[in-house]
Amino acid sequence: MSWVLARFVENSQKCYIPEFLTIDEQLFPTKAQCRFTHYMPNKPDKFGIKFWILADLKNKYCPNIKPYLGKDESRVENLGTHEVMSLVEPYFGRGYNVTKNNVFTSVDLATKLLQKKTSIVGTVKHSRKEIPAFIPLPLYDSNFYINGPLNLVVYQAYYNTS
Repeated sequence: MSWVLARFVENSQKCYIPEFLTIDEQLFPTKAQCRFTHYMPNKPDKFGIKFWILADLKNKYCPNIKPYLGKDESRVENLGTHEVMSLVEPYFGRGYNVTKNNVFTSVDLATKLLQKKTSIVGTVKHSRKEIPAFIPLPLYDSNFYINGPLNLVVYQAYYNTS
């Protein structure tokens, strides 16, 4: 990370105490030719520099941000777990809850964050191997699974016709 971005993140964390943490990815469009320009076909601007962003949901404040610079061979855990753990690190042990989408949510991540006194809420694709076998539910119904200290709620919002 460049010293400018590192300084921005440092000052952002010193000047603001977030309430509701959320993590997502953001593609900043660019036509620059560099090794970490990313292609995302489902975005309005297809090419750009991808950032992982920790933001306060209430006022859209950004206390932590990291650029995605390509595959890191030294990383031993999956990408979502690695990025969430590094973005939320300054807020470990303070009782925060982090909201995120299915790119980041996993049982491994939930367990690691729980050890750091941080909880998560996120969507998960039912096809993930760590999720119990998906049983179709009546429309707008819920099932609860308890796996040690972790709770999983399956909510049927619509019927999958595929």
